[in-house]
Amino acid sequence: MAKKLSFFFSIFQTAWLTGTYWKIIPLILISSGYTAVASFIILTAYGLSKRYQSDPLIFIPYFKRRLEYLFIPWLVISLWIELLMAHPPTLENWFLIFSTLKIWIPHHQYLLLGPWWFLAMIFQVYLIFPALLSAYKKWGHLFLLALCLIQYLSQVLINPFTESFGLNLNITPIAALIPISVGLFWASQKSIQRKNKIHPYGVLTGGVLVFLFFMAQTSFYTWPFANTLLGIVLLGLGYLCLPSKISPWLKHLTTLIVPVYLTHGYIYPFFRQYLDQPNSHFWIYGVCLISVLAITYMCAVLIREITRIISQEIPGLFKIT
Repeated sequence: MAKKLSFFFSIFQTAWLTGTYWKIIPLILISSGYTAVASFIILTAYGLSKRYQSDPLIFIPYFKRRLEYLFIPWLVISLWIELLMAHPPTLENWFLIFSTLKIWIPHHQYLLLGPWWFLAMIFQVYLIFPALLSAYKKWGHLFLLALCLIQYLSQVLINPFTESFGLNLNITPIAALIPISVGLFWASQKSIQRKNKIHPYGVLTGGVLVFLFFMAQTSFYTWPFANTLLGIVLLGLGYLCLPSKISPWLKHLTTLIVPVYLTHGYIYPFFRQYLDQPNSHFWIYGVCLISVLAITYMCAVLIREITRIISQEIPGLFKIT
């Protein structure tokens, strides 16, 4: 918490000293990754719950779909990076990475910068989700309250102790229980009909949630709810802004979510030398942003196509018939 507050303070201090106030915007966007993670988990829980609300969840077909969606791109980009770095890891290290066990090993967890901790966490969320959904169907909203309580107590009371010996619970599935609860709750509600105009109560609710988000950031005892609160606001805005009929271009972009997430973190550091200049101009930021987006898009399309080829070549392992 203190690190995040000091980060924001350094952003505004730099802007004040250099007069480049526009630099605040990209830096805040970079720091909003945890809100994006919370939003993704809410959507994941919502979508999977809707998918299996009436149909039975059979674990093997369910998990094979998750493997094809997540694991193959993960494997492809890992091989790609290791070939570029020219120092492949040991078999033991690869086992720890792709089994996602590394996320629970003190002093050997993934770095917070980069996609690997999130991939391990969401992989384990996929593993436990069938059990969570079954328990929710059995015990209802009381089970969701229990999940929220488990995450809250783990992050506020237990994590300060586990961090002392190198185990950060904030990058484990325990930190996903509140967003999962929100997704499960939303999926159980009746469908919300979109209207042409925004209801004033919706604007008021969104404003209150944003206010609570910033207030939650200021206290160690409330921050476990912060990113989920802002995630709810962003998802609500996205729901209102998206057209009722999804365009082919938007559908195309949704197939690139995982490849983009896997690749962009390795591309933008090449442009940091231009962005870190105290007197860099706005147009430099613009050129760098366009370059990162273009290169990331091309790499993501390549990863998606390689994934598709692998899925077609090994139908017995990854395809559901």
